[in-house]
Amino acid sequence: MKRNKEDMFSINDLAELNVLRQCLYVFKFGKEEDVVDLINSPLYGRVFERVNRALEEELIKLSHSPNVIGEQLYIEHREHERQVVESYLERLNNWSDFDFNTKRKVVINLLIPYKYSKSTIDEMIKYADFFHSK
Repeated sequence: MKRNKEDMFSINDLAELNVLRQCLYVFKFGKEEDVVDLINSPLYGRVFERVNRALEEELIKLSHSPNVIGEQLYIEHREHERQVVESYLERLNNWSDFDFNTKRKVVINLLIPYKYSKSTIDEMIKYADFFHSK
């Protein structure tokens, strides 16, 4: 059976979504070395960049037409991203040994695909500091 171009795009999208799910799984349950390997892989940046671009396009569409459900889904997605990063930061055993610049690099490496602001990066560092001070 011959596939048309539209089918091929949907297959590629599904493959990337599957990779995204695997990335999120590694963040949530993987060993520290696995997460570092994932962050350093070119695949990680490429997949998250594409998903982020799609989400931003959706948000632009939402801003032009009121769509409460779509807006809520976007907010929930961003919250899920934060939770994934927070769970990774919680599992860093040596967080307390890092100086501020190293902490900042770790958080920025985790958040680059999400395009967070400087204030959010600082919030994540404070969150991890608080968590590891217990």
